[in-house]
Amino acid sequence: MNGIFSLENPFWVFIGKVGDVCWLCLLWLVCSIPIVTIGASTTALYYVSLKMMRNEEGYITKQFFHSFRQNLFQGSVLGVIMLLVGAGLVFNFWFYNQMEGNFSVVMHGVMLMLLWLYLMVYQYVFAALAQFDNTIKGILTFSFLLALKKLGWTVLMIVMGIVLLALGCFLFLPFLIFAVPLLGFCASPILNRLFKPYVEAGSAKEKAEEDAGESPLKKAEDN
Repeated sequence: MNGIFSLENPFWVFIGKVGDVCWLCLLWLVCSIPIVTIGASTTALYYVSLKMMRNEEGYITKQFFHSFRQNLFQGSVLGVIMLLVGAGLVFNFWFYNQMEGNFSVVMHGVMLMLLWLYLMVYQYVFAALAQFDNTIKGILTFSFLLALKKLGWTVLMIVMGIVLLALGCFLFLPFLIFAVPLLGFCASPILNRLFKPYVEAGSAKEKAEEDAGESPLKKAEDN
């Protein structure tokens, strides 16, 4: 009986994870309400999700707001950029879809291609900001190049997002509210795997720089 009620029981561990994910979704939703902060909120979501998948999570709320405050400016700017670009692409796709003639067919295809590239970059941009310290331009460039380099994984994450949206549209409409945070959580194992070489390379570089910058006095003391 003690094993059944033990906190280390796989069933209760699973229930705890489900509770953490639900709470994380609520935090994301509340912090996204102002709209302009949706990028910072999504970055914080990925920050916690990536840690959860590495079993490094601590207090969910504390870690979420740590990342939210740390990336408030960059995350918000990236969020606004992604929202405006996405809205512009969807509008142009709809606009050219209403027209007739060869020009509209060509532009319809161009918009479709740009929408696909947008979705590819979206899979990485907020997770990359959560994981790496870089400029907005650097984050966007890294996300674009990684999306192309790991095309198979990128397509898989896009399909996962489409499935989550379909579940909301056809089964339970309110589920759409949590499609974004759930996608972030579901994609985190993939993102951890793809980011790992860059994280390790960054750690090795930092260690090398620290060793190179170590003072002769400190080296003498160590010896």
